[in-house]
Amino acid sequence: QREIASLESKIDSSMSSLDAPEESKVKKRQKAELLVLIGEWTQECGAKNSEVVMMCFNKAQSLMPDWEKAHFALGKFYDRLRQASRGDKRTSQKLLSQVLTHYANSLIVGHKYIFQSLPRMLTVWFEFMEE
Repeated sequence: QREIASLESKIDSSMSSLDAPEESKVKKRQKAELLVLIGEWTQECGAKNSEVVMMCFNKAQSLMPDWEKAHFALGKFYDRLRQASRGDKRTSQKLLSQVLTHYANSLIVGHKYIFQSLPRMLTVWFEFMEE
């Protein structure tokens, strides 16, 4: 628990240094990869604060908007949030558009995650239509 709190504070403090005006594409890619890894690790460790995870994925996406993994990771994250909020229809419906948007964007910009994104996107849509 202490480690997650420490990581969250370090992430917050390092986010300000990521906004350099002109960075090479390689640096942006490295930072985006690091942010996705931090987001995935924080999520897997059971962090209670989903805002930190969302911030990592959103920042990675803004650094590299055409990077498929950032969209896929964000779609997967929103999908988990949606599954956790099944009891609250309103929240679930708000998250539905995010899930579908990010899975679709991952398919638009690449094909590496097609066998995860497309079936999951269709499943989420069909489950929604069934309700």
